Amino acid sequence: MTGGSTGDAKPLARPANTWRASAQIESTVFDLSPADRYAVLGSPAHSLWAYVAFRAQQAGSVFIGLQSIGAPEMACLHNEDITVLYGLPELVMVLARRLVRSHASLPRLRRVLIGGGPPPPGLSVEELRQAFPVATCWSFYGAAETSFIAYAALGEPYKAFPGVDIRMGDGQLIWVKSPMTITPEAWVNTGDLGQWLDTQKSFMVLGRAVRQLQIKGKKFPVEQMEQFLSECLKTQRLALVSDSHGHPCCLLVDGPVPRSGAPTAQRINDLIRGQQPGFPLIRRVEVLDQANWPLTSSGKTNWRALQGIASQTCT
Repeated sequence: MTGGSTGDAKPLARPANTWRASAQIESTVFDLSPADRYAVLGSPAHSLWAYVAFRAQQAGSVFIGLQSIGAPEMACLHNEDITVLYGLPELVMVLARRLVRSHASLPRLRRVLIGGGPPPPGLSVEELRQAFPVATCWSFYGAAETSFIAYAALGEPYKAFPGVDIRMGDGQLIWVKSPMTITPEAWVNTGDLGQWLDTQKSFMVLGRAVRQLQIKGKKFPVEQMEQFLSECLKTQRLALVSDSHGHPCCLLVDGPVPRSGAPTAQRINDLIRGQQPGFPLIRRVEVLDQANWPLTSSGKTNWRALQGIASQTCT
């Protein structure tokens, strides 16, 4: 099943040989060994969970799937000597923060592979280092339809996995042809926007095409601006969405220690002007409790639900 962050999750059929190709290529790039023991954070209904279970089975190794993150789950990761952890960015962030706040860590973990979505605003490399002191953390780019497309150290541009061809089509849409897709001989549209760097040796993912703000016929990717604003405002979560009238709004969760006054629309718009003149200015800011931030069953931010909240509150 796909994650369904911008719509309902849908089932997809993947040929077994494409899954085996994914496991082989990934093992080479991330230096995974037969001795590794695997865990995934997420939902058993979606593709990342299914893939990690498959690759652990292929290696004849231990597999643990965790749908929630609490003291029992953190103890399980420690007691089972897990060495490779996969997870959606939001869930890895939650695990790292809870370990740090509990003055605990996972010292046997040697690889943390973060995928299924872009690193969320507020993801702290320092917290990851404290929680996983000997682990190398990688961000991988891919989807249920395309498996592994590219990988990067956190905060760096993506490089394509071996055997993967990438092109940027009209409107910067990313297209992929790879032995790890559901149709290895065909070009597949990922639904994301990208931008080449370094003469097409590396690239940036600008965000989901369907999440762009559209003002007067012009479209604006939002993910990089969300990351910038979150870092400036020290928020845990932040999203720029349009309400039902097409007006841009900012929804956020305050920092780890809630402040007496939320960031104002003027403060946010001043940051936007300084970072990217011409980017749409917001009409209103709405602060949500962490518990009220909508998530899909796979643990991703539910952007459709956030748009509904914006339409109710940003008038």
